[in-house]
Amino acid sequence: MAERICERLADGESLRSICLGEKMPSKTTVFRWLRQFDSFRDQYLRQHGLEVHGPHHRVGSSQG
Repeated sequence: MAERICERLADGESLRSICLGEKMPSKTTVFRWLRQFDSFRDQYLRQHGLEVHGPHHRVGSSQG
């Protein structure tokens, strides 16, 4: 599921649009996954052209 989300992001679709789709997780779930799963977070950040700042990087925090 996470890979599918990242593929759709790479195609230019917004996370909001993706999450509104049938059988897709809510944005809340996606953000929880981003906090829990490093590989998903890293892939997600790359899709948005953001640099990954090591093991203490948190999505939505000022740390990095």
